[in-house]
Amino acid sequence: MCAYKQFSLFERNRIEEGLNEHLSFRKIADMLGRQTSSISREVKANRSVLKGRGKKPECTMKIDCRIRGLCTTCSHDDRYCQHCRDYDCRVMCDSYIDKTACKTLASAPWVCNSCKRYRYGCTRPLRLEYRGIIAESLATTRRSEARQGFDMELTEFEQVMDIVRPALARGMSPYEISVAFADQITVSASTLYRWIDSGYGGMANIELERKVGFAPRKHKPQKRITHHGTDRSYEAFCALSEEEQLEATELDTVEGRKGDNACILTLYSRPSHFQFYKLIAEQTTECVVSALDVIEQTLGLDLFLELFGLMLTDNGHEFEDTEALEASVTQPGKKRCRVFYCDPRQSQQKPGCEKNHTELRQVLPKGSVYFDTLSERDVSLACSHVNSNPRKSLCGLTPIKMLATAYGDVILAALWILGINEVGVEELTLKPRLLNDERARLGLELLDFNPPKSR
Repeated sequence: MCAYKQFSLFERNRIEEGLNEHLSFRKIADMLGRQTSSISREVKANRSVLKGRGKKPECTMKIDCRIRGLCTTCSHDDRYCQHCRDYDCRVMCDSYIDKTACKTLASAPWVCNSCKRYRYGCTRPLRLEYRGIIAESLATTRRSEARQGFDMELTEFEQVMDIVRPALARGMSPYEISVAFADQITVSASTLYRWIDSGYGGMANIELERKVGFAPRKHKPQKRITHHGTDRSYEAFCALSEEEQLEATELDTVEGRKGDNACILTLYSRPSHFQFYKLIAEQTTECVVSALDVIEQTLGLDLFLELFGLMLTDNGHEFEDTEALEASVTQPGKKRCRVFYCDPRQSQQKPGCEKNHTELRQVLPKGSVYFDTLSERDVSLACSHVNSNPRKSLCGLTPIKMLATAYGDVILAALWILGINEVGVEELTLKPRLLNDERARLGLELLDFNPPKSR
């Protein structure tokens, strides 16, 4: 039988989804490969109070109640508590609390997630919910607090201190103490260091000659959350279901040489590995929104929602206006997508988009050409060849074939309107000469490639 493992954030999110879908503990346990009792204990241990309580319901005994003296400081002993103008008797009366307690919280599933009045309409004085991200925080805090202090009886701890303190005063290190007195103390050198650092037994780091001489360790700055708010943060994105995360689109821009105004907007679809390229005149929110408008008008709102309905991007200034990015151009008043943002300076949180840029850089090496000299046709040609490249991660299929398999000829027709077509393997080219070969065939001016010098 395998050892018990702590629940992960992913498992806790699945438990939350199961409770919201009115699934039993047994079904949730089967889905996660866990014991039913483990799910029950997890829900009871890490449930939280649901904020935004409704008004307290009236007591069923309001008319006939003859209780007096609930408040010991009351000067009106002859008055029934229900007529008191100074205090609310419902807060003090045990009978009221017992009668209004919800039976759902007294038995499985112990929380309100499966109740039809979960969010609105409930007037119970106490409501509890299970949320994966809150449960993870509660469990982490509890584990951290459990490791604090010393794991032994007070008398034994004092006996150890009677040995450790004099040895420290003689200049011995915690390691030397743990070895020299191994038969008298039962703690390791690392434990002694931790006790000294925490100040247990009146000890302090100043007694450790070498540690006092060390320069303080440099710590990485605390991870910041996007200024767009917690509702659009990467943490909120990770709190979505696994299916939603896998179907997301990663949004980014690729820059050319220094001094360029134009850049390339990229939309990477996680399910198909298809990365769409769109040349925009400037790296601004207006140009990004205009490019998304063109794509939506070509695909239609329904198909746009299926392909790009959930977007994850960075905190670049070109993605600043969230409402404009989300607003539909074909059906005003509706949204065409939901936008979430990575944490600042955490580009690895959208790895597919960053990795797929290497494919584009095969055709347009970094710093080799001015994007201001590119045309829509150049970018569409690069998009066609990059997405016609067979991928090992797709079992040898190309991103375009994956899209065609999922959406049929309608997506191929939409891509054709946008200038993107599947290229045969005999014609597939992922080199800078791709664009100039096409320009030479059409009798157009060639691009001036200036590849960066190799080191």
